[in-house]
Amino acid sequence: MASSSNIEELRTLRSEFHQSLQIFAADSSLTFTIIHTVPATSSTPSSTSPAADLRTLYVLDSSFNPPTYAHLTMIQRALGNDKGARPCRVCLLLATENADKKPKPASFEDRLVLMSLMARNLRASLREQGSQQEADDLAVDVAVTKKPFFMDKAQSIDGSGVYGDVQQVHVTGVGGDGSGGGDVSREEQEAYVEAIGDGSRESEGMKKEWRKMIELVDDAESVEGVSSTESRKAAQEGRKEDLAKLVGENVAEYVISEQLYAEPGAVKKSYT
Repeated sequence: MASSSNIEELRTLRSEFHQSLQIFAADSSLTFTIIHTVPATSSTPSSTSPAADLRTLYVLDSSFNPPTYAHLTMIQRALGNDKGARPCRVCLLLATENADKKPKPASFEDRLVLMSLMARNLRASLREQGSQQEADDLAVDVAVTKKPFFMDKAQSIDGSGVYGDVQQVHVTGVGGDGSGGGDVSREEQEAYVEAIGDGSRESEGMKKEWRKMIELVDDAESVEGVSSTESRKAAQEGRKEDLAKLVGENVAEYVISEQLYAEPGAVKKSYT
């Protein structure tokens, strides 16, 4: 069970995120910014500067509502495929194109808190799998963009100059909530990728040469937490243990403490 001091620390972090989001929304010249960083614990140059010696940026773009083990697994598998040159860095990216409207069901501030917890979980998971050095060297950024579409997001990151001249590797799942689930068949995915290669999608901004940089990875292992929708349902129904299995203990504790997915007007539940 998370201590009250840990929850208060996260609430303070949430308040800081709220202020950062207000500044970001008010500045029309900004389309991308880093809100929070879980720094590398080693003494690599990238632990102090995002652009220092950086070769590859792995970007996981999702609604993170909430982040689940599927999100974590996708980024781990991308890192494990070793397609990008090292040193590398991870960016967890949240789009706030509707920042003038109240997001539902969890606020952007709360999602950023959950993303920061997921960043810690990623480092811990790498260590558990024996990748101690990679965990120590890896910095994870929690960032926001005002751009709603993939191409614009990538250009926004480049245009910010934050990471310098870096290769971007975008990690994505197939599903409505961006968490890796969904009902798109393997054949449909392959057809889409091949259409990029033959130029059929150039009118959509997809360059033919991108085909050689796209890799479809089968979900060979069962991944708990594929659905953010199921995670929200577990939270609403007070299934604490199920929620923790879907999102991780620390994420679940914050979701429960702040009643992030409670039905409007619901009486605050007591979880045991």
